[in-house]
Amino acid sequence: MSRARTTAGLLALIALSVWYWTATPVLPQLRTAPVLMASGNVDSAELSSDAVAPIALKTAAGPNIATAPAFHNGATTAAGVPVPLPMAINDRLDAPAARALIWRYRAAHQCLATRQSEHFFENWLRDTGTAWLDASERERVLAGRRAAVERMLDACQRQGFKKAGEEFDDEPPGYLLWAKASAAASGDPLARLLEYGRPGYRQEVPSLLTQLVAEGDPTLLVEVGQIHRNRGDLRIPGIELSGRWGGRPDPRMVWALVACDLGMDCGGTSSYLDQLCLREGWCGYPNVEAALRDGGIQADAAVETEVQRQMLRAQVRRKAVVFEKRG
Repeated sequence: MSRARTTAGLLALIALSVWYWTATPVLPQLRTAPVLMASGNVDSAELSSDAVAPIALKTAAGPNIATAPAFHNGATTAAGVPVPLPMAINDRLDAPAARALIWRYRAAHQCLATRQSEHFFENWLRDTGTAWLDASERERVLAGRRAAVERMLDACQRQGFKKAGEEFDDEPPGYLLWAKASAAASGDPLARLLEYGRPGYRQEVPSLLTQLVAEGDPTLLVEVGQIHRNRGDLRIPGIELSGRWGGRPDPRMVWALVACDLGMDCGGTSSYLDQLCLREGWCGYPNVEAALRDGGIQADAAVETEVQRQMLRAQVRRKAVVFEKRG
């Protein structure tokens, strides 16, 4: 009887292994690297529509984000019910493939928000203060907004997303959650930072932020700045700045200015400025710095913001160089 149970257990283990390796997808080669800006948006550069096209999915009913063999175990419904995934999480992606997936996840949600923006237009007018501007200034802002939305929708279309619709059915059900979970499980620091608020992940945040800074990609600095703003007590190893994080100056502004200094596209038609327009109402400016100085940086914080900008720029450069030398 004991031998029979042992044999049955061995067969079950073999069957589980076969299921895992056949259910875990292999990411196809990306023929064109995604040209992405902060928060997962594409910039104005042309992309092939299948640059990060979704792979063919198996619609198995079994795997879900709580039971698939992986590090990541975060996505549930409001009631705490695990969200079904179309296949097992892939925790063996290499770094470029994992990053492509998390950018795909971010771009998809940004595209949906852009498509839905007209539905919330009245709220946007009120929340951004645009409704109370004088007529000529309001028209300038609205003209800038219309142009920004059109650029963002064009970028969405180049990535294979629809330009219209308030529902998101561009990807197979569960694909985006699978993409996010697989990128995090494979060790991508940006994907893991999306879970920074969940219990058990917070102790990882400083080291993950350090990894992003050290990559030397200025578009990632905007992501770092947003998290730094959300957690005013956060200390990033090797980054020491004066002032009061969480108050004045706003760290989001400082990190964004440094990102511009270090090469992020911050022109009048840049992806990041379009995001600021749609989110904050800072539309129609010639560049990101002009938008931040007019709409985001308070007058009594202007001098200290510039001081911290110079300090942070020097520290980020040092960290990126050290990381590169260490290989």
